[in-house]
Amino acid sequence: MTRFRKIAIPILVVGISCGAFVMMIKFRRTVEPKPVENSPPSVEVLDLARRNFEFVVRSQGSVEAATTVRLVSQVDGRIVRVSGALKKGGVVSQGEVLLEIDDRDYTL
Repeated sequence: MTRFRKIAIPILVVGISCGAFVMMIKFRRTVEPKPVENSPPSVEVLDLARRNFEFVVRSQGSVEAATTVRLVSQVDGRIVRVSGALKKGGVVSQGEVLLEIDDRDYTL
């Protein structure tokens, strides 16, 4: 009897599985394709108006200049005039005279 069960039960399980598979294929439902509706996306529209807005930025650190220049005179002499832009954080334009040196020493 045990030998019969060892053979019959697997054959019965495979047979029932094959029968269920055949029934599912035979009685399957067909799905009718539905047309796709192209609806435009919903969009919220706001009227914008210009207004002033103030915000605070908190930070830490030190500020350094993007470029630094070391000025060296080619001649000796006393400085008689210093430009107002030649100060810490000052901005100078090209061709601006920064210092004037007394020319009496080198014109002689």
